[in-house]
Amino acid sequence: MSVNLKDLLKRIIQDMGGEIVDRDDDYIWVKMGEGVFEVYYLVDREKVTGDHVIMFARNTEQVKGDKAIFCVKGYDDLALNTAKKMHIMLIPREKLASLIGNYILNVYEQVDEMPLFEEDDVEVEDIVFDDGDEDEENDDEDEYDQDVIPIIIEDVGEGEEKIIRPNIVSEEDARGFCEDFLYVYKVHLQLKPYYMFEFVLKVILEGSAESKAISGIIAVDALDGHYEIWKTGFETTANLDVPYWKLEPEVPLEFAESRAREGLVKEYTTEKEIFIEDSAITVIEKRKTHPLENSININHIGLHYLPVWVCEGREGKVYLNAVTKEIIKKDLHDLMF
Repeated sequence: MSVNLKDLLKRIIQDMGGEIVDRDDDYIWVKMGEGVFEVYYLVDREKVTGDHVIMFARNTEQVKGDKAIFCVKGYDDLALNTAKKMHIMLIPREKLASLIGNYILNVYEQVDEMPLFEEDDVEVEDIVFDDGDEDEENDDEDEYDQDVIPIIIEDVGEGEEKIIRPNIVSEEDARGFCEDFLYVYKVHLQLKPYYMFEFVLKVILEGSAESKAISGIIAVDALDGHYEIWKTGFETTANLDVPYWKLEPEVPLEFAESRAREGLVKEYTTEKEIFIEDSAITVIEKRKTHPLENSININHIGLHYLPVWVCEGREGKVYLNAVTKEIIKKDLHDLMF
């Protein structure tokens, strides 16, 4: 058996929310949104040097998004210093091993077996639970593809707080993101608490024995009970190098778990069109998909703190997600003078 490490990394990145863009080169190109790209470089045969970093930077200079090098054999000091200057992340062997290990364990925990190494060339298949026979010619199958649980790289010790590591770590960067909305005169970082739950459920189509398994992470805001299904993974840390203001939970865990269950039922109850071909006509039926109540399994994986930059100005406040770089909320008011 042989393992194509690059293909495995592509699969892991896909399951964390990235869209792989095939290009005929040595890199892994990932589309994260409209016009937003990330690029990864796998160096697995030798130690990464400054020359590797410079070559990678030159070949991807047209990309303004995040860039990283997977350093299987490690890296030297020149590579580290060069990468810092060029804003390229070096991912050491230990982090890579943790990333792959967590992914394999997540796969194993869902099916109690390891389908990862069944073929000569490893290919990670979607995990499917079927109650009945599967129709191989079903054109609607893609709507039921499961979401693999995003990988969480825990870098904290027992009893330590779990802070999601931010991508925007400086006050200057946060200020720059918010300047389109207000003239910023004050910036501070706050940690917003979320109850995190892993979930697995089965979705069934009415009038059919067909079912598909879906898994993922649902986060419940510990301040107001609002839920969000998170599609991307993240890394945690116990400390940040910048001052912050930590908000404490205001809703109990029991309430959050109830909200998570309600949210899953709501999010995965949908209506879809079924095309039935007859000899003369095509009949379109609308059928509802919904999760089987007794299939919903929720596992609380801890209280996590999401770093949020709060930018204040004369016009009001803008709240910026320091992990996804998205604007969470704009609390602005009209000025008459």
